[in-house]
Amino acid sequence: STGILASTTNDADDMWGLNGDDTKFDIGYGLYIEKQISPIIGLQLGYDMAEITGQNSTEYYEGEFSAISLTGTVNFSNFTMKRERNKFGFYGKLGGAINSFESQRYFVNRVTDNTGAVVNINRAQYADKTRLNLLGGLGLRYHVSSNFRIELESIGNWVLSEDFDGDALAV
Repeated sequence: STGILASTTNDADDMWGLNGDDTKFDIGYGLYIEKQISPIIGLQLGYDMAEITGQNSTEYYEGEFSAISLTGTVNFSNFTMKRERNKFGFYGKLGGAINSFESQRYFVNRVTDNTGAVVNINRAQYADKTRLNLLGGLGLRYHVSSNFRIELESIGNWVLSEDFDGDALAV
């Protein structure tokens, strides 16, 4: 099967983009193809893109990322002995991805230029990297028909890099 997705891509500490004026509710999008190996196990190959923002008390970051992922899916609803087709299905995902991201970190403090306009201090740090990340989560499927389903899922995406928020000086 193939799918199109829309997602929020917020930092775990700032899920709704409310930590400051420099963050927002970030939206991502992507595509995937899926092969069901058995009624219980499947594989998904996906491509996702998004913009990201985050902020703490002294600095904020903004950037873009894209990822190519390979995940295994487990359909928990198919573990029952009954082989009836339910409209709802509960599933889990676990896998990895290659992330490519570009992030810029800024200080929250502003300065006034010669014309009196308030401007941001030049970017403090910058990162442009490709890294491996891990992802996993749970979801709920609703089968509208045998050819169409709607999914709601929550996926944790652990980027194995301190540079994701623009902190290019971290190792």
